[in-house]
Amino acid sequence: MKNKIVLIFAFLLTSIHLFSQNEWDLHTKKADSLDLNFQFQAALNYRTKALELADKAPDSTQKMLRGLQLFTKAEASFSFTKKSNIEAYQLMQNAIDTLQEANAAPERMSRVNRRLAENSFDYMYNPKEAEKYLGKAFNYFSETTQKDTIYLIEMLEFSGYMKILSRDYEEAIKTNEKGLKLFDELKVKSDKDLELKSKIYYNMALLYNAQFMDIPQKEYQYTIASKEVLEQMESLHNESIINTYRRLALFEREYNNYESSINYINKALKLYKKHQQELSANPQIGFKLEFALYRSYLTILMDKSEQGDRSEEQLILENLREVIKITQENQLDEVEKANYKGILSIVTRYYLGHNLPGEAEKYNNLAKKVVFDSKKAPYSLETFNQQVKIDEINILFQKKHYQQALDLIDEAEKTGGNLHDQRLLELKAECLFSRNKLALGYEVINQILIKISNQNITFKLPESEVQNFVPGEAISDAVRLVRLAESFREYYGEYSSEEEKLYWLALAQFQNNIGNTPLNKTLKNTFDKITAGLINSALERPFSDEENNQLLNFIEKVSSQEFINKFLLKREIAGSTQHYNLIEEEQYLRAYITYLKKEYLKQKEETLKQQIFEKELELKKVTEKIATQYKSNNPFVSPAIDIKSLTGENIIKFKALDNQLFKITIREGNITYTKLENYNNIKQEIEHYLESINNLNVGINDLKKQGAHLYKKLFTNDFDTAATVTTIIPDDVLHYLPFDLLVKDNKYLVENYTISYTPSLYFIAEQTSTPVSSKAEKAIFFAPEYSGQLAESKLAVRGEAYSLLGAKEEVTQISSFIEGDVYIGNQASKTQFKSLENNVSVIHLAMHSNLNDKAPELSNLVFSDSEQDYEMYISELYGLSFNANLAVLSACNTGIGGFKDGGNLVSMHYAFTTAGIPSTVASLWNAPDLSTKEIMVAFYKNLQNGENKATALQNAKLDYLKNTTNANLQHPFYWAGFVLSGDKTPILLAEKSEWTDGLWLALIVIAILILVYAYFKKIKK
Repeated sequence: MKNKIVLIFAFLLTSIHLFSQNEWDLHTKKADSLDLNFQFQAALNYRTKALELADKAPDSTQKMLRGLQLFTKAEASFSFTKKSNIEAYQLMQNAIDTLQEANAAPERMSRVNRRLAENSFDYMYNPKEAEKYLGKAFNYFSETTQKDTIYLIEMLEFSGYMKILSRDYEEAIKTNEKGLKLFDELKVKSDKDLELKSKIYYNMALLYNAQFMDIPQKEYQYTIASKEVLEQMESLHNESIINTYRRLALFEREYNNYESSINYINKALKLYKKHQQELSANPQIGFKLEFALYRSYLTILMDKSEQGDRSEEQLILENLREVIKITQENQLDEVEKANYKGILSIVTRYYLGHNLPGEAEKYNNLAKKVVFDSKKAPYSLETFNQQVKIDEINILFQKKHYQQALDLIDEAEKTGGNLHDQRLLELKAECLFSRNKLALGYEVINQILIKISNQNITFKLPESEVQNFVPGEAISDAVRLVRLAESFREYYGEYSSEEEKLYWLALAQFQNNIGNTPLNKTLKNTFDKITAGLINSALERPFSDEENNQLLNFIEKVSSQEFINKFLLKREIAGSTQHYNLIEEEQYLRAYITYLKKEYLKQKEETLKQQIFEKELELKKVTEKIATQYKSNNPFVSPAIDIKSLTGENIIKFKALDNQLFKITIREGNITYTKLENYNNIKQEIEHYLESINNLNVGINDLKKQGAHLYKKLFTNDFDTAATVTTIIPDDVLHYLPFDLLVKDNKYLVENYTISYTPSLYFIAEQTSTPVSSKAEKAIFFAPEYSGQLAESKLAVRGEAYSLLGAKEEVTQISSFIEGDVYIGNQASKTQFKSLENNVSVIHLAMHSNLNDKAPELSNLVFSDSEQDYEMYISELYGLSFNANLAVLSACNTGIGGFKDGGNLVSMHYAFTTAGIPSTVASLWNAPDLSTKEIMVAFYKNLQNGENKATALQNAKLDYLKNTTNANLQHPFYWAGFVLSGDKTPILLAEKSEWTDGLWLALIVIAILILVYAYFKKIKK
């Protein structure tokens, strides 16, 4: 009995102990859960209760619980103060020491070290400490028995972000890519996980931002990836999607797409307003996100506002008042103060852009009163202070207070950082010129050149030769050199050798850094000014052959490089993607080497020098791979343009630059430059002429008068040459002009001269080095049917959804003498077109097309509407790859479109060229169905006779005029719309074999006879 009582008592004690253990354990788990949701005060109550319940637990357990209690207390203290808190920080460190002494589990030690790292970064602004504690978190994680992959990815995301800020780019890429790889392996799709994945993509976008590696295409690519992941979430993560929309708004603004830019920023602002209370309550967000949105919005409005147009002013000031209200009603942290200062600086620059220094000064004074401690932030905020100082100097400059500006510059040079020092020197030079201190101005410019590259230490303006200049690694320095060139024009009031020399230096600097960077608004403006400045210089003194080649190659490389790169890429991808991967690797290495060189110029550290050496070795290996694989013909290298090699050519290139129109004529290896007067007037005349062509009520004689007048505005004796073809490279509104319709000596140019077009001199240089193929080429023809009907009184044009009799007859007739596959009616589908094989050389599309003036990339070709998806948009064409040599777009409005990305024409015909087809025939206006058929049939017959493409199209038009007896149908609207662009060399088309047709007919007859014989035999039985 006694033994039983002892056993029962022991059992009860054990049960009570286990119950107590379960109780403190449950309270601890509840506190852990509350900690994860940042509910620290509530968690602290559970921590205290757990400690009370564990009074009988082992000392190590009680010590662990005390450590957790201290840790949560520190978390609560941080969340309450929302700023640097040394007491809370030390308390958290002590808590971790206590947990370590208690031998807490590796998983718990990993998590507390990670939180300490985050607080080191967010509140103590100590990234080095943050790196140290995060490293410990990774080490403890490696000791855990059960690996929480999502938790690991969270640590990788934070680590990758910090490595970007510390500019450890290689490690940042590895860390973020590791996180993305783990996501792909997990295949998880919960909202929380998708939010984390979007953060990693956003980190990668940040890595390629202009503040860091400065590769805009990559930044855009990862921003879009982040947006797409966020949009998969059932419940959007507000902060992430708001930031993504904000970044996309700034991208669109960079490329002058203001409507898209405003739409994105409005989406971001609307979403923020909806969740404002929740977001601003988060101590890590506060008003930082709202201020970032206002900064972006005001920047977009400022850029949208052209000089003299102050229509955005009220909107800018309304938004500023909202910001000021926030600052008056709330206590701001240092980052928020810096952002407020940045907003005031934007408003200051808005008024400076409108030459209103008095108004600018008012907001600059407000900005100067905003004081913050840059050390109390996780990253440098000094750029905000420096920009306000630059604004102040610009105000004094605009007020013509040059000595005061110089005094302020001297003061800034002594106290400021090095981020804006070249801008200060530039302002200093301009102030010195304004005070007629030319010699001192030269000295300052020479200092700027040394800042650009320390190898320019012996370069002296104005004495040194251009070829002795060593360009640096920042494209922004080209902008600076252009402004200095303009200051010499202002100083002298006319052309000077110093102005020209600075334009040449700007060209070298621009060309050295443009790489594969698309032309945004600033770069396009800089390019235009360099080109216009040098062409104007060529009008003052004759350039040497070397100078002409250098200028022409610069113009072609920069203005056409994105277009040409896409074209070459699509030609290559049509066969293989291997080369493209190498090119991408090469581009990355070049960008990274550029970054390292910039850093070396600042720091002069030997480790950076070694990294440059290692990366250059990697680059050498990649370029050798490319050369080895494509020895005979590397299609990614555009041929250099040598004017002397362009013999037998008459090339007229128009270039619209800085509201001026220039004509560059290359004839028999010689070049001349002409500045055409009053470009605005020429534009208006072209627009009026095009309206007249499309109006059948305007008589032919009136059209000829307009054509003759335009000819005199644009040309003199440009067509009096021995060259068989005149090639025109149009620009701006001249893309819309059918030049062969202009009139000389009362005759259309088409009657006496063969004219072709090309988007770039590249195609001409390529033609001179590529032999004409002797292989007969295969064609493919499309002529769809549509469900719509044409009204009897209406002229059939290829622009509305009704079936086209002429298009069907056109394809039938051409395919009767040209070998090829024919798709008519429902067979002429978009699906069939997208599945074309690469052995097709000629693509002929006889169909409707739709032009979208407001959004040119939404213009489309209309395939058979028997499918639900039957419209092929320009944006889709950019994604296709063709290996064909000629595309004939026998539809309306396929040669015209809108302008985007720095002025490149967006049109159906350019889209096909970008997709890899070197030669296209396209229409400049609504193509009449029946006359188009006649011209197209004649065009193919002329090609079959061996004529080059330009001559074949010219003679097809002349044949139409000759054979058309109806005077009304001789109106240019009916026949002049089609133009050839690109490669004009002949193409050998495979003839349709009559023997093949006969064989098929014989087989059909035999088959019918067999069926008849079988039928009668059956009856007989």
